[in-house]
Amino acid sequence: MDKSKGKKFTLAYDEIWRIINDDLEEGQLLPSETEIARKLSLNRLTVSKALNTLASEGYLFRKAGMGTKLLHKPSNHKTGFILVISGAPAVISGGSGKPDFFFPLYTSIQRTSMELELPVLWAPCRAISSNSFEISKIQSLYNPRLTTGIIVTNAFISDQNRLLPFLQNVSCPVVWALASASDNIPGNCVDIDNCKAARDLVNVLIERGITDIACFSREPDTVARRERIDGYCEALRENGLPVRDEFILKVDYGRLQDIGRDCTALMVSRKIPAQGIFCTDKEILDGVKVFCDDFGSATIAGLPKVTFDAMPGSVPGQVAGIIQPLEKIGHKAVHLINDIIAANKNSESNYILPYKLEIDPAFGV
Repeated sequence: MDKSKGKKFTLAYDEIWRIINDDLEEGQLLPSETEIARKLSLNRLTVSKALNTLASEGYLFRKAGMGTKLLHKPSNHKTGFILVISGAPAVISGGSGKPDFFFPLYTSIQRTSMELELPVLWAPCRAISSNSFEISKIQSLYNPRLTTGIIVTNAFISDQNRLLPFLQNVSCPVVWALASASDNIPGNCVDIDNCKAARDLVNVLIERGITDIACFSREPDTVARRERIDGYCEALRENGLPVRDEFILKVDYGRLQDIGRDCTALMVSRKIPAQGIFCTDKEILDGVKVFCDDFGSATIAGLPKVTFDAMPGSVPGQVAGIIQPLEKIGHKAVHLINDIIAANKNSESNYILPYKLEIDPAFGV
């Protein structure tokens, strides 16, 4: 169906689609144009256009004076597809050949959907800012007759104002994989407890006598980053330590690696006496290393550091990391959609999966 035909046409089309799915068997007559138009408070011409569209798609047979007959009922969901809204195409393929962080999540979604005979259609979107996000790309791929579910894997676009209204109006279940739930996000969620994970990381430092801890982050543009900063603050408060604004360094521009480099530069220029560093993202920690390499800062390089999605020792000084269960998240997201389809009931649920806290055994010994 062409969504460009307008909201009234879409309303008529969707109602007729519901009728032929839920109320009729093949060979039965549909309600008249007048009845449908009266029910929806629409013009008869709009309803006629919607009926003609469905006839051209092979579902209806129309003949003047005989009404409209259901020719073929739509196939069941097994012939549909899951629409996966992900990162850019280069991210899915691994880009330069280096394994991408999200690759296990993507392969798990693909493998599980094949096992359940639910084909996947990828909608890769490069979401750098709200202005650059192309919702039209997703709208062109979404088909209300064939899309059995939508999985969103790009956490950044979880806050995009142009995506959320679209997802609130789709007729299929929506699952956020690796994007924490919030009141602003419609649908189901499969993720880890980012706040608790951040507390665990910061406590690794505090338990070993490190109390002046800097926090490096992009401006919290995702629910996950907001929760990680909250976890950092909670860990300090729970241990009777002050939360000092000058120790929380946030940058709102550039790549994550550049943000890590710039946060480090800010800490040095402002002479913030941090004894350890908590980074909300692994790529931000990579930026700290870039700064140390560029300026030969052995002091910063030697500070103990903690972050997400990297094993201890990934960069000099990293002593702990949270490892997210990407394969399990992808597996659960697809099964959740399949279960909702089977039950024919879309009740929103949040599934929090366990993570691993990896600590360098030599740290603090």
